[in-house]
Amino acid sequence: MRGVSGIIAMLVAAAILFLVIAPMLVAVMGSRASYDSAVSRYREFDSARGYERLNVYFDYSKIPPYYVKNDGLVGVRLVRAWINVSGYVSPYSIDIYLAPGDVLNLSVLRSQINIPDLDLSQVLYLVSVSGSSFPVASSILSFSFHGSSGNANNPFSPSTSLFYWNFSRLAALAIASGDPYSNNPRYLGVFYGVDGCGFRGVPYVGSLPGYSFNVLSAGVNSSSGVVPYRYVLRTNDFGCLYLVFPGRVDVSSQPYAVVVYYRVVVSTAGSGSGNRVALNASFSLVSDGVAVGSSSSSVGWSPRVGSDVLVWNGFVVVPVSGYSVSLGSADLVVSISLSQVNGVGSYYIGVEFLSFQGVSLIPI
Repeated sequence: MRGVSGIIAMLVAAAILFLVIAPMLVAVMGSRASYDSAVSRYREFDSARGYERLNVYFDYSKIPPYYVKNDGLVGVRLVRAWINVSGYVSPYSIDIYLAPGDVLNLSVLRSQINIPDLDLSQVLYLVSVSGSSFPVASSILSFSFHGSSGNANNPFSPSTSLFYWNFSRLAALAIASGDPYSNNPRYLGVFYGVDGCGFRGVPYVGSLPGYSFNVLSAGVNSSSGVVPYRYVLRTNDFGCLYLVFPGRVDVSSQPYAVVVYYRVVVSTAGSGSGNRVALNASFSLVSDGVAVGSSSSSVGWSPRVGSDVLVWNGFVVVPVSGYSVSLGSADLVVSISLSQVNGVGSYYIGVEFLSFQGVSLIPI
């Protein structure tokens, strides 16, 4: 009996040990399986992240000009945008999915984060659900756009373009001097008026009513700061905007001709009358007392009653060959006039960009 009791005790002990160890073994094996599954998912996740590719593109024939394209092999879900607002960098939640080949106009971010007047150059990064970050602002401000080579067939490059960040820099220099009307050659000259450009204004860089992208315009001081000048025109009146960029154009390469691409924006400021207006623009290079200019480019417009915006894209040719203007730097002079053909109207006028072929620009 004593021997049988010992065997029974051993069996009971073995059973108890099995009952204790078996769940532990199951748990360990389950944990191992979960771990292996998690590692596998992470590797797939990390591998997919490596295939995510978003690039910033631009097309200044479109409004707005900035967009991103999924150039990768996998879809990308964007969940966060890091944005610099008034000097404070904050994350904003977004939910945007881009399949391979999809294109996203960056203006969509304005509605996603509920900032209607967001300057897209304030968008520092877009972040995907997998943790990939894609720079936006650095691409816009440095103009290091995907596929942008800055060659003769692509004038939209840093060395041949004046956009709002250049305008802002020039305006800041003028304001920092304590005299925004200074004739210092590093500053830009802004002149305006009705039936003549008899007034010198403060450079205004910002949006216009009804148009959310930044332009350069004639500014006037107000209680709320510098605001764009409002042109009030009657029949046969014309509003004038005259911009001078001293010493900004490098013509030392002695080009045969210079092509100037431009975008001019006119807003009716909520007071469109349906009457007809005519817009004219011309461009000149001035050096050592010699001026060469383009022919005048014109367009007619009948604004809708109420708010309306005209976005005028065009280009002109300035002949340079044979003139002494080709022997160094030259001033760029932009002359824009808006004539009221009939009736009465009020308007804001601005230049969104200037870009050049045949010359480069002297850094600001």
